[in-house]
Parts: sequence; structure tokens; C-alpha cells
Amino acid sequence: MAVILEVKEGPFAGKRLAVVGGQISTVGRTKRANFDVPHDTFMSSVHFAVEYGPKGCVLTDQKSSNGTFVNGTRVNQATLIAGDEVRCGQTVFAVRFVDEEPLLSSAKPAKPVANPLPLPAPNPVKPPERTLPLDSHARKERSAPRHSVSGAKPSTPLASPPGKQHIKIGGWTLTTLPAGWIEAGEYGIQRNTPDGFPSNVVATDEPLGAALSLQEYVDSQLTMLRQYLRKPQIDVTIPPKIQGAEESVAMEIRYETKDGQGVYYRRIYVRSGRTVGVLALTTLQSELAQIRPVFDSILSAVRFNPSTEAER
Repeated sequence: MAVILEVKEGPFAGKRLAVVGGQISTVGRTKRANFDVPHDTFMSSVHFAVEYGPKGCVLTDQKSSNGTFVNGTRVNQATLIAGDEVRCGQTVFAVRFVDEEPLLSSAKPAKPVANPLPLPAPNPVKPPERTLPLDSHARKERSAPRHSVSGAKPSTPLASPPGKQHIKIGGWTLTTLPAGWIEAGEYGIQRNTPDGFPSNVVATDEPLGAALSLQEYVDSQLTMLRQYLRKPQIDVTIPPKIQGAEESVAMEIRYETKDGQGVYYRRIYVRSGRTVGVLALTTLQSELAQIRPVFDSILSAVRFNPSTEAER
């Protein structure tokens, strides 16, 4: 037997990843993964790994920023069965099992994975409680999590060194860390509020297709956001001046969670050469007056230069 992960929702709907016995395959946003979904900016570069062997089909989250969900529950490790749904970013996979023989004759060798995380023991491991994942609010509305935004139970995040400057995230450089904020993995920063909503800033970048303009990229993003957000109100705004960007587009998005809370979501899209960068700033609408000055201070000093490594 072999396992098939078929895209059920997302821009690559209908595409399939086949994992034959004894093989480890990965899914992510970049070509470091065996199955890459470049326009899903809610995915990590390598988001999760799947191994199919004598112990079954075992999925392992690769320390992704926004988490991996099986049937709506966030997991670190899980054994998949036929009929399961796996969500990562804005992409949903349906799991099914097929005869391995036809796949072996046409299967392509898997790409090597640099230092993959260890795969789990036979029994799935219950994941610890986590802070609300960065830039995950669009996905939350469709993945039916156990808690609403107001009911999230974050753990105490890891503290960043006080006064740390020049935080490098891909092609982005944040030249300061606001007071009361911490680094959150390799994708951004968030407000250090263990008992409240973690307002956050997430930075990503990726190659822009040769035939794709920045506006076309933004339009494709808006199409996905309209599918996943609840009652979105999208307003194009004047973009801030971003050092290193050749062109930029900005928008403010407001939407409601299922329990009626308003979320404010600001996205800045920039292009430098053939690389596009996205800076996403998220907070509750009720906290916007307090958080907006912080967002403005971050935007006033941020830089985007994907071709040159900025000084840390």
C-alpha cells in the first residue's frame, strides 16, 4: 500500500503527493520540500513530513509557525488513517490509501531533506498547549479549532534578549524589537501577553514568477483571503515607504471571528527584483488604538533587501 495526500482546498486543488513504503516526503512553501506550494504564505518553508512504513503513515510537524492540523486539531505528531484531513496554511489535504505497485513504476525520487525532525514513536504524542499561531487567523476560521480567539490558552513564550536590534527574517530586517514584544520562531515577532491575544507581525518572502507582477500576486492573495476570512472588509491604503523595495502595495483588512470579535489585519506587499515580500500585522480591533503606534514604529524602520544579508 501507499498513501496519497490530495489537495482538497487551496490553489493547488487536485494535485497529489504519493508516499510509498519506506519513504519520507515533506510539504512546504519552498522548493526545499518535496511538495511545494509557493503561493501559500501561511505555510512554513518545510511545514510537515510524512513517512509511510510498518508502523503506519506518520505525520510530523516540522516546527511550523502556523501549525499542522489533522481533522481540525493541531498536532506535533500523528498517525494518519484513510479519510483524515490535514491542513497546513491555507491548503487542505485529503488522505487515502492505494495499491503501491502502480506508484512505484512512476514515482520520482524524493528530494533530500536537510536535518528533518525525528519521526515519532508508534503512538501519537499529544501536543502541548501553544500560543495562538502567527498569521493564523484566516486559517482558524476554516479549521474549526477547539477554542475561539478569546478562549485561546497560550503558554508563556520564550523571552528574547532585552534590547536586541536588527532582527533578520528572510529578506526583511526589523531594526528594533518594541518593548513588551518577543521573537516568535523564525517568522516574526509577537506581543508578550500570556493571558491575552498575541498581536503579531509576520514576515515572509519568496521568488516572484517571471510572468507575474506584484499586483497579480496581491490579487491572488486577496482571492484566498476572501475565501477564508469571515465577512472581510478590505481597503487599499497608501503603502509606507519601505527601504529596499522597488514597489509596494498595502491594505487594511477587518473581519469577524465566529464569536463576533473584530480582527484588524494589515498586509504590506513589496517587490525587490524578482522577490516579493509580505509583512502581515495582526491585532484585535478593540486593541488597535493601543497597538497601531507599535505597528507604525515597526514600519518606519523596517528594511527589505533579499539579495544582501543585513547586519544583525
